[in-house]
Formats: sequence, structure tokens, C-alpha cells
Amino acid sequence: MRPNLCNRSAYFVDGYNTQELFREDKKFHYFNTREVATNITQNIKADLYGAIIQSYKALFYLRGYSRILNAKGMFFPVVVYNGPGKIFDQNGNEHKNLLYFRTYEWKEPHTQEKVVSRNIYVDVIHESNLENYLGGVFKKEMDFLMANVIFDRGIAENKRRSNLGL
Repeated sequence: MRPNLCNRSAYFVDGYNTQELFREDKKFHYFNTREVATNITQNIKADLYGAIIQSYKALFYLRGYSRILNAKGMFFPVVVYNGPGKIFDQNGNEHKNLLYFRTYEWKEPHTQEKVVSRNIYVDVIHESNLENYLGGVFKKEMDFLMANVIFDRGIAENKRRSNLGL
């Protein structure tokens, strides 16, 4: 675990003005988490580590050039795990849920464009906390995003009506 640098570029927000959106940083859980995991060791089962890697690789792929998910939105890579396994940090503190952060080198597979570095957060949530996560984090942030969408649509509609003389 290390201090969270609150990296804005690690959010997957497409089609919105992030300068405006992130004006209220406290509304986003990535910015409120004090520490993030940056390294996975042998203390964690390989299948959990594999799930973390797969979650961000899948997001990179689906958000890539000309994909079906090439639309506006905010995207959260999440790994939900179960079982009695425990996750400990370097100080021996147990964590059921954690925020994983990594900088990943990515090459778009269909266009073979140059390799780019992309920062990414992945939520690792124990299944016993999934309902709290969905209600307390995911829904809250999506509601905030949708309020911005509705506001932006209202401005665009008012501008369109004004141009038509309505």
C-alpha cells in the first residue's frame, strides 16, 4: 500500500469535460481513498491477481478504437471476490476491500498504434460488501455524472431553441 496520488487520468470518463466534472473531487471515491495497493505479492492467490489484470485489460480493449462501447460514460473496473482468503498489506493489516492502482503499457491491438501508458484504478471488493459498494459508491457517482449530463443537455436544448427563435 502507498499514499493515493489521486490521479485524474486514471478515471475512465469519456465524452465529458473532466475539468468541470472533477471540480468537486470529494464526490469521487478514487480521490477519497487514502491508500492504494500498487503491488500484488505471493500472499494473494494468483486467481485474484489474474482477475485484477483481466479487468483492466478488458476495459482497455472495450474502450479502444471503434468498439461497441465507444460512447459517453464513466467506467469502473471492479473485481468481486469471495471465500475465506485474506488480503494483508505490508504492515500486516487485513483488507477486505482495496483500491488497486497501476500504470499499464497498452498497444491498441487493431490499429497497432504506438504503445501508450495509461493509469488505472481497480476496485477489489469482497462479495460481502458488494451491495454497500453499489449503493454507496457506484450509484452515487453515476447519479452525479447523470446530473451533469442532464444539465449539459438542458444547456444544449436551450441554445438550440434560442437559435430557432423559440
